Order: sequence, then structure tokens, then C-alpha cells
Amino acid sequence: MVCLTHCWSQQQYVLWKVFFVVFISFAFNSGWLASAEEDKKGKVERKQPDNPFLPAMIVFHLDHTLWPFTMEIMQHPLNRTGVKHQIKDKVGRLFNMYPDVYDILEELDQKWYKIGGLSADSDIRRVEETTDLFDIDKFFNGFETKPGNKTEQMLRLSERAKVPLENILYYDTNKLDLDDMKAINVTGVWVNLSGGLTYAHLEQGFKVFREQKSNTATAKP
Repeated sequence: MVCLTHCWSQQQYVLWKVFFVVFISFAFNSGWLASAEEDKKGKVERKQPDNPFLPAMIVFHLDHTLWPFTMEIMQHPLNRTGVKHQIKDKVGRLFNMYPDVYDILEELDQKWYKIGGLSADSDIRRVEETTDLFDIDKFFNGFETKPGNKTEQMLRLSERAKVPLENILYYDTNKLDLDDMKAINVTGVWVNLSGGLTYAHLEQGFKVFREQKSNTATAKP
């Protein structure tokens, strides 16, 4: 009886293993998994110059919003690895962006939105090198770093990009900085430190921006 039970358990395990392999193979070949991934994308409306309910520019604070670290901890020289969108520093530490970041930036760029970045780092060369090695520098219209706090950086970026502050949507992990942005008429969205920027944040930001523009339009005499 013990042998029969043991043998049957082994047969069940093998059957389940075969079923799992066949299912995964079928899912890949049929496009199910690809479709699930694509469901996250394509939800951003294409920018139209005459649509006041869409932001003209999306700005991100870089550290902890696009990646889970501060650039200052990276020891040079920096190099790409064999893994896509991964950087290795001098002592062998590996650095990655948050999973949705590349696709989000690519989609915003494809749909004609200007993209900007703010950084607490005082070295613009470090910002440019990091974004270049992550292969996302091509999506950005400009960066602003110290000197100055984030609102001062945003004012400079707005002027350089020729985009009014009220037409900017901003993402950051610091709620106090978001309050400061609100004071200069920039719409801000908080990003949780534990997971970084996601498509859920992107959708939330566009929703908040639209609601604020609608409220402003309604309030006008």
C-alpha cells in the first residue's frame, strides 16, 4: 500500500509538471502572456496641442522614482552589463530601474509628450551618464540639478522647455516637495518609495491633471 501511494504521488507530480510546461508553452505561443503585458500599455492618450486637459510635459524626480537608489552611491567607472537596462559600478554593484519605467518613458515619448527630470545631485554629468547607460536619455528634453531646491529647478526647466508651470505633471516620492510644487501651480503625484513609478501612477497622474483642469475651467466666471 505504501508503495502504491508513493508511486501514485510521483505520477501526480510528473503529470502536474508536464501540464505546467505545456501550459506555459501554449501561453507564450498564443500571445496570452504578451497580451497581459501589453494591457498595461497603450492607456496614455496621444498629446493634442489643442487639448487643455492633457499635460504638455511630464517631469520626474529621478532618484527613488525611476530607480531605487541615489546616483551619488555609484562608484565610477560605470558600465552596462549583459542584462538590458542594467548598470554595474566599479566595485561590482548592480543597478536597475523600476520595471515599468522604460516602457512608460518610451510610450510618453511616442505620444509626443515632453519629458523632464529633476535631481538632487549637483553633477549634471552623472545624471547624463546614468540615463545614457540606462538607455533612457533619448526620451528626455532636459534635466535640472542643484543649485536650488526642486521648485527652483522646476522654474528653470519650465522656462527652458517653454512649457507653463500649470501644464506640467510631476512625479515624486517626497510629499513635502509635492506641496511646494502645488504652490507654483504644478500638478503633482506621489510615488510610493517601495515600488517606484508604475503604470498605475501614470494613469492616476493623468486623471488628477484632468480633474484639476476641469475644476479650474468650472471655477472661471
